[in-house]
Amino acid sequence: MAQFDVHRNTGNHTDSIPFVVVVQSAQFDDYRRRVVVPLVRSTAIGKVSFAKAGIKAGAIFVRVHGAASVGESLTAQNVSAVLRKVGKWIGLEREEWERVSGHSARVGAAQDLLALNIDVASVMQAGRWKDTRMPMRYAEKVLASRGAMARAAKAQGRA
Repeated sequence: MAQFDVHRNTGNHTDSIPFVVVVQSAQFDDYRRRVVVPLVRSTAIGKVSFAKAGIKAGAIFVRVHGAASVGESLTAQNVSAVLRKVGKWIGLEREEWERVSGHSARVGAAQDLLALNIDVASVMQAGRWKDTRMPMRYAEKVLASRGAMARAAKAQGRA
């Protein structure tokens, strides 16, 4: 199941990076590497960098270039590019990492949550959906495996 866990940083630089996000996915199970995203304190980045990135207030989600340079505000395209780079880095096949987008985590989370029999209302809340249409569409293959025909096939020894 794709998930993002936030942990207190117990390693180096806890003053400037108090927390880290660990990205977990079944796709990463066969790899020895993990995807860890540092959550850097705004005071550790510096005001000049905020001005360069065009950030005046609000949430601080920006691209980080190296150890001391902050780039532009994150966009859907930036997130997709970062996820593709991570997919390539962890050794996914080219056809797999080329298809990865920021939306992949949202679709995968809906599929994983419904596969775990988590109720649709909770899935809708997690994904900020207002109706059931999209989470049900994303999970149609998962749900079909639990449907009446799948259960009948299993009961008759055909599955």
